[in-house]
Amino acid sequence: MIEDKVLKELTEEDYEKHRKQAKQHLKKGNIEKAKNHLKISSNLLKKVSKMENNKKISQRKKKES
Repeated sequence: MIEDKVLKELTEEDYEKHRKQAKQHLKKGNIEKAKNHLKISSNLLKKVSKMENNKKISQRKKKES
């Protein structure tokens, strides 16, 4: 579905944004801010992974039908 693909792409973009911000905060020595951005990026990456798994399961079910 197009909506799912767009949502996945937006989530991946958010992941990249937070990873970049975490690196910037680490360079500046802002450990707590970096930690927060890494936690957010980790959650976003889990969300992307779940989307990919759901897509694979859906495709498998279609093939079995």
